[in-house]
Amino acid sequence: MTSTAEAILRGRARALTACLRAIDVRADAVAGDLVVTGVGASEWPARVVAALRPRARFVPLSAFVHEAPRADALAVFSQALSPNARLALDRAGTYARAVLFTSARDAAFGGTTVRLPEHGLDAIAEEKGTLVRVLGPCVATLAAIAWSGADADVEALCAAIESARVPGAGDLERRVVFVTAGGYGEICSGVATLWSEALYAPRPQMVDVLGFAHGPFQELYESSALVVALERPGEHDLFDRLGRMLVPERHELVRLRSQLTAPIASIDHFAQVLELVCRALRAKPRDLRAWPGSGRDGPLYDLGG
Repeated sequence: MTSTAEAILRGRARALTACLRAIDVRADAVAGDLVVTGVGASEWPARVVAALRPRARFVPLSAFVHEAPRADALAVFSQALSPNARLALDRAGTYARAVLFTSARDAAFGGTTVRLPEHGLDAIAEEKGTLVRVLGPCVATLAAIAWSGADADVEALCAAIESARVPGAGDLERRVVFVTAGGYGEICSGVATLWSEALYAPRPQMVDVLGFAHGPFQELYESSALVVALERPGEHDLFDRLGRMLVPERHELVRLRSQLTAPIASIDHFAQVLELVCRALRAKPRDLRAWPGSGRDGPLYDLGG
């Protein structure tokens, strides 16, 4: 019997902490300017590296179609070595150093390959049959954090994921806005990708809590909306103020609290948003293995293959 969409994602959720515990990546100094790239779910770890390293910047894979963006080093994230990722890998020789983060067993190019994780590859490989990914992006993001020399307390992260209590939410099919504070949204792109790809829904906005009062609030004021706060310690007063702005008849505030600090809190929040996604799939099932437009994305998806 074919698994339901909810069952597929809950199965991946159960495997998440084991895959995270399999990570063994050390901090790595990179000399000079670094360009980091990835697409789809792999954009999240790429943006994390760009946010954590002082001389790093994120560039989309389309920047490699006609030339190699100028830098001293290159880092590429691609779970299963997508055709688009090869656009960057084909230009690896342009850089003094190139690093590829992937779970693909047969990855080979002219630079250094960081294979993720060292075990549990079968669980991650199973994600290939669906548009939405869970294990691969989280594993790659934890590796990105460790590789960049930031705090990567795996046991604290796994404990937070295993003990999380995600609050209830009403209509999960309406418009969704994610709200963060202190620039945290720069390293939380994974939750927006997860929501869009799992539910075949418009990609949610990621808005700073103070910025919410400068346009986004006015734009959705008359509409039904789910506002999801991604909170970290010390930010509760800001989100209390956000709650006082909303209209209860039309707006619902769901506060997802992590006791961790950035950047590792972004993985905790991803796991909490995954629970909301699973609830949405229970209420309105989708076929995750036959997504809209499947087979029609070749003109762009296959570029580089």
